[in-house]
Amino acid sequence: RLGDGEHPDWIVCNVSCDHPQAPSDKYCRAKVEIVFYCQTIVTGDPLFRENIQCKIFYSSQIDPGGWVPVSAVKAAATREYPKFIKNIGTFRSGVCQGSEDK
Repeated sequence: RLGDGEHPDWIVCNVSCDHPQAPSDKYCRAKVEIVFYCQTIVTGDPLFRENIQCKIFYSSQIDPGGWVPVSAVKAAATREYPKFIKNIGTFRSGVCQGSEDK
């Protein structure tokens, strides 16, 4: 959570790490870094939906450890990114469910 206002920005960071209980075999070697940043912008008062904007920044760097061909990684990214965008919309709908449309 960034800021103390009524509509603070949010940032989530995920980074791979080594764990002593993880198996040290060839199947556990991918490295991941993910950043998700969400900013809510309120442009008017009273608080109506047309006065609210949301900016989202998502960045990920995934290194599968050399065991997946580049073409397969690109194909998976092309297929999975639209699913991610759809899931963000579904999550937002779930969070806002029951709120009044004004």
